[in-house]
Amino acid sequence: MILRESRIPEQKTWDTFFTPMDIIKKFGIEKTIKPIADIGCGYGTFTIPLAQTVNQTIYAVDIENKFLETIKSKKKKNIQTINYDVFENELTLPENVGSILLFNILHNENPNRVVKNVLPNLSINGKIYVIHWRSDIETLRGPPLNIRPKPEDIINQFETIGFEKVDCFYNISQYHYGLTFQRRVQ
Repeated sequence: MILRESRIPEQKTWDTFFTPMDIIKKFGIEKTIKPIADIGCGYGTFTIPLAQTVNQTIYAVDIENKFLETIKSKKKKNIQTINYDVFENELTLPENVGSILLFNILHNENPNRVVKNVLPNLSINGKIYVIHWRSDIETLRGPPLNIRPKPEDIINQFETIGFEKVDCFYNISQYHYGLTFQRRVQ
């Protein structure tokens, strides 16, 4: 299933919305010592800079092959591309990951299912990083305001399934907020 309202613009335009290394460093993802999964990786906006920064395997997962081909063309040895529909099916990666990136995909019809479908791949102390379009301002792109999740909605969603909020960046980029979650230790 293709994500509703996901009309991603041309890569040149898309890249103007983010400064990937600034966001990666703000989150601290570059300090991850376990593999990373970028779910809904698109053009590899974050996958490729991460691959240049870390030695760990990065699983670039997307439903659209055209995006995965773009990433493959960069020939980064630590990126493995996976064509998969996480909106409908549980994902099984070759190994558990320490970080899962869910960037701009939680405005789908069933965000709980997406999270459920990727969670089995997260290690015990793993973190989930979320970026989404701000819902309090109009933006040049992105889904309609009425389907954009608010930070408090995502926080509630993750707290309900046993995660605690570690960080919240209301302006991680001009048009986005960012959240970090970690599984609660039982």
